[in-house]
Amino acid sequence: MGIGLLTAFALAFALSALLGAAARPLARRIGFLDIPDLERKQGRAAIPYGGGPAMFLAFALTVAGLWFAGRSVAGAQGPVAELLPSFDFGAPGALRHFGAIGLGALLVFLMGLLDEARRIPPLAKFLVQIGAALILVWGGVRVTANIPGYPVSVALTVLWVVGITNAFNLLDNMDGLSAGTAAIAAFIFAMVGDFTAQPELAAVLAALSGAAAGFIVHNFCPARLYMGDSGAYWLGFTLSALTVEATFYRGDGPAGVASPAMLALGVPLLILAVPVFDTASVLWIRLRERRPLWVGDRSHLSHRLQGLGLSVREAVLAIWLLTLACGLGALYLKHLPVHLGVLVLAQAAAILAVVAILEGLGRRRE
Repeated sequence: MGIGLLTAFALAFALSALLGAAARPLARRIGFLDIPDLERKQGRAAIPYGGGPAMFLAFALTVAGLWFAGRSVAGAQGPVAELLPSFDFGAPGALRHFGAIGLGALLVFLMGLLDEARRIPPLAKFLVQIGAALILVWGGVRVTANIPGYPVSVALTVLWVVGITNAFNLLDNMDGLSAGTAAIAAFIFAMVGDFTAQPELAAVLAALSGAAAGFIVHNFCPARLYMGDSGAYWLGFTLSALTVEATFYRGDGPAGVASPAMLALGVPLLILAVPVFDTASVLWIRLRERRPLWVGDRSHLSHRLQGLGLSVREAVLAIWLLTLACGLGALYLKHLPVHLGVLVLAQAAAILAVVAILEGLGRRRE
């Protein structure tokens, strides 16, 4: 793994932590607070928002700063040059692709910020997310691996991006949960990008991981700062868009190893298995109990783990470890033939099945 990834992570981490510290008093001064107004939030004090803007700015400043620094030392040798990750967007279409990702992420971030200040109807948020996903398609960022046609490719891109965007918003139900899961997933994706010779993508993902991790300084239980919808939606959208941009397959491996279809499907599903599992199980419970899909409740994986007797911190740490346990398998898929790749996927499914059985017990206890 290149040291440049650690540089991007560390810089984004430091900026996010510092900007978060500045956001806390500022949010209180202007009344930008999460006021407990729902049954599941009662019994706690108002917590300032501002984590979303802190992460967003930390990420943007890190990418921009490292890009300019890299251009200034281009072609130079020495320890400083080695510390800087590669941000060469000169490849055909690269600037347009990353520009589309940035534009879509900005749109989703602003939508979330407006929702924190003035509630937006669920349908309006859903339409904005679809619009942001279509910006990706317009910019040339779409799912292409083994897809039979352009309309199917567009539909799968929108489905994946909107689904993961909402998955991380749904996951933002306990202190540090969504940000920690995003930090782990983004850094594993960065390692995959580094291993598959995609240095620009890897560096951007490492910066995203660092921004999310830096926010946890203020958000781990008990939280002193919330990311709000602006942070949760932005994290989910940016991570999903970058995974669509990624190429998980390289055709230079041994014969019979690393099927393109296996890598294109297996890598993102393994790394994001926990958010996908949480979203699917929550939607299933709400449908089964005939409750509105968009109304918050305590049917999330984290709450069901609490039903087993875990504290908030223990439940969050357990889900972080689940994310790591499932995601690490993605690092090995490119070295495995198809039948062994299926075993890695089956192992992750078995881990989540055990969790489902245990949290089902917790839900019955509640």
